[in-house]
Amino acid sequence: MGLSVVEQTRFMITQKSKAGPLLDQHHFDNLSRLLDEATSTGMTVVIVDLPLHSDHRRHFPALAEYQSRLGEVVASHTGRDQVHMIDLTEALPDKTFKDLFHATTDHVEDWVDRLVDRLTPLLPEPSPQRLD
Repeated sequence: MGLSVVEQTRFMITQKSKAGPLLDQHHFDNLSRLLDEATSTGMTVVIVDLPLHSDHRRHFPALAEYQSRLGEVVASHTGRDQVHMIDLTEALPDKTFKDLFHATTDHVEDWVDRLVDRLTPLLPEPSPQRLD
């Protein structure tokens, strides 16, 4: 069994000055290059920031900087209307989490439904099917 939300939060607070590779500029540069390559071929890219327990959002200081830098990379590509960011970090109430990162099985559909709602407007119109 994994750590409880409280145990994970305590761990995150004691490790708060250690962002590790999360804020490595190299990763953001790579993402920017990947977005350039994908959009140059006509692809549409959707980046989804998944739900997180509020204790994770509140007590892990690197997360806010990470989300800000990720948002900057995405914003630098959004003028093409091929790159989209869906932020679901606050999509679920804390009571639906079994730990800082994962919803309990009976609540996964809650955030999946929200993801579908946000993805639907980004999907291309279906082309009419030919009846031969």
